[in-house]
Amino acid sequence: MPIRASLRHPAVHLLLRGATLALLLATLMRWLPGGWSVPDHLRIGLLWTALPLGLAALWLRRPLLLLPVLAASLVNASLVLPSLLPRSPLPGQPVTLLHANVWQHNPSMDGFVALARDQTADVVVVLERYHFQGYGWADALMDRYPHRLTCEEADCGNSILSRWPLERLGVVTSPWHDRPDNPSYLAARVHRPAGAFTLVTAHLGQPFDQAIQGAQADWLVARLKELPGPLILSGDFNAAPWSPLMARIMTAGGLARLSTTGPTWPSSALLIGIPIDHVLGDAGARDARVLDGIGSDHRPILVTFTLAAD
Repeated sequence: MPIRASLRHPAVHLLLRGATLALLLATLMRWLPGGWSVPDHLRIGLLWTALPLGLAALWLRRPLLLLPVLAASLVNASLVLPSLLPRSPLPGQPVTLLHANVWQHNPSMDGFVALARDQTADVVVVLERYHFQGYGWADALMDRYPHRLTCEEADCGNSILSRWPLERLGVVTSPWHDRPDNPSYLAARVHRPAGAFTLVTAHLGQPFDQAIQGAQADWLVARLKELPGPLILSGDFNAAPWSPLMARIMTAGGLARLSTTGPTWPSSALLIGIPIDHVLGDAGARDARVLDGIGSDHRPILVTFTLAAD
């Protein structure tokens, strides 16, 4: 039986219509009453899903199916593509930041230590390495980064390593030891010779519980408003850059996204993955890259920026 004839089977058409409807609903979920937030983060995957659906509609000459596929593709592309546009650099001395969610189940930190040595970062942000797991990995980088700030017994899983002296700012919180509507949070004043700046690290919960993730974002924004500038925020937000959650954080905090990269999670499927690791700031970006894997489910990012106060 010819391929086109076999594809005209009623079951195939029913499947194609169902898949097209699912694509359209996932694309528009943000604007539907009581819309679930998770599909909003999956727009790169939705763009890839639209490709075979569109080709099938063309092959079967079904324009009424092709039109919603094209509409969904345009909506998703209009949200995804601007997140990849680079920021304009500002004059000043560049600062390079290495951000890595190293994953709490990563059996070895050797890959991260080797990566940190290969890069020329000035400051390093590490997420998901807890106090009870020890700091042997940080000790191995002491010659490169003599200044260290951790959550200690608060065990938020965040750490900052720096070439320059660090001063802890404010509280340290963890949803494991504090309230669940607090993110994992650690803030420091980085005393750079050319001018100090504030570096905040945060790790928000997953988007399956929108109420908790939204409360964590609100708590974070309130803390940001209490801190001196210029401000850099580096974290795993479990949210795509085009999501309303990230827009809320950036708008309320007066920050722009400096890490204009593609997906960082999952590390094994970046083609259809999500950019959920972000570096934000009231700064200008010089460069932003996703780096090779380190045994984590996230890929690290390296961001070079210039500060507005320079």
